[in-house]
Amino acid sequence: MNSRIAELKATVLDLEENVREKDSVIEARTKAITLMSEDFSRRNKVTIDNLEETRQEMRKMQNNFVHQEVKMKEEHKRLKEDLTAKHSR
Repeated sequence: MNSRIAELKATVLDLEENVREKDSVIEARTKAITLMSEDFSRRNKVTIDNLEETRQEMRKMQNNFVHQEVKMKEEHKRLKEDLTAKHSR
């Protein structure tokens, strides 16, 4: 009977050690997933920030383009008027 109890105690100790090892593995995996998730969130934020910056730059470029286009049309009209005036003389 005592040997059976000793056997069962040894089995319980082995199972407890096995559970501790598995808990350790689970904890390590959880930490790894947490780090990966944090890294992903950081990268995602950087990407979104870069995208917003790019959008702002594109809006600025579009506004500049429109402004330049208006100036060029005005200059074209003025030159055309100058040319017409020179031909009239």
